Amino acid sequence: MGRSAVRKKKDRHFQPMPESVANMVVMDEYRQRTERKTPLFTYRYKFESRNERQEIMLKAINSNRNRVTFGIGAPGTGKTKVAVSSALKLVSTPGSKYGKIYITRPAVEAEGEKIGFLKGGIDEKMHPYFIPIYDILEEELGVELFENLLKRKVIEIAPLAFLRGRTLKNAIVILDEMQNATYGQIKMALTRIGKNSKFILTGDPSQSDRKGINGFMEAANKLRTAPGYTIVDFLEEDVVRDDMVKVALEYL
Repeated sequence: MGRSAVRKKKDRHFQPMPESVANMVVMDEYRQRTERKTPLFTYRYKFESRNERQEIMLKAINSNRNRVTFGIGAPGTGKTKVAVSSALKLVSTPGSKYGKIYITRPAVEAEGEKIGFLKGGIDEKMHPYFIPIYDILEEELGVELFENLLKRKVIEIAPLAFLRGRTLKNAIVILDEMQNATYGQIKMALTRIGKNSKFILTGDPSQSDRKGINGFMEAANKLRTAPGYTIVDFLEEDVVRDDMVKVALEYL
């Protein structure tokens, strides 16, 4: 099956089911898993830190004392990869208190792009924005398992606005590309955290498509000394994608 066909198939899972129904399904699986001490799915964790900041972020996410982790910095530093790999490991661990992964990002147009001109409803309009996340999940899980976890709502991918009014319990919540979120959106998201949940926020302030004060950095700076929060600042030297990324960052 081609990648385009797989992604079209994913679209029908994109729209979240009502929270009450989704929570009933996930919590039923969560209770069964903790009672039987069996994993919700099998995941072979293979991520290895490639720089000091990745290791710091990894330890922060896995720390019992830490609930919210910010990964801030240049593209290609592995922020999102650390977040996704850690979330999969935490949820798939036998007896884990985490039964679901939410992945979200702001619905903001990149420079020169117009989401309003894209065909279809909000799920189809938003789908291209989540392709980088799909790529990582397919690489980590394989297409078949990823599709299965989407269908079972173990993984839920949706725009940031779908968090409003919800309480996210027993979950790992990844908020990607948050340099495009307003301060108010970040505050809204962080007040959705419920019992036994962790939040991971990633973003690169230099790639913000919003003008004016960057809400992501404003929130991160205010929370640097807050209990239960860890802010990890990646440097250009931490780029692991390709050496040419470092060249682009240096000259552009």
